[in-house]
Amino acid sequence: MVLPVLTETCKTLFRQYNLAREDTDVSIDVMIPVSFNFPNTGKLIMLLFIPFAGWFTGSSLALNQYPTLVISGLLSLFGSVDAALPFMPNLLHPPACCTRRRTCTSSTW
Repeated sequence: MVLPVLTETCKTLFRQYNLAREDTDVSIDVMIPVSFNFPNTGKLIMLLFIPFAGWFTGSSLALNQYPTLVISGLLSLFGSVDAALPFMPNLLHPPACCTRRRTCTSSTW
């Protein structure tokens, strides 16, 4: 019920802003249902916090740490984001700001 409404609304928005091309309708017909079959792809974006924190503080991850981030991050997401996100900084030893932030937010109220 919801998927056809979302699909048609997306097509309307593309036409309204003159972004429609000959393959737009086909792409929308494929992308909307696929995105609902894999709802956990949004969790992958949360793993980008680790490289972002390193970049933001000026001490980015080493090149050899990225395979560890990808493999361990994907495997830890089989549990939950609440377990994966604190696990990754402990594994990769990010800058101190990440550890302080995690410590401050883990306190109970």
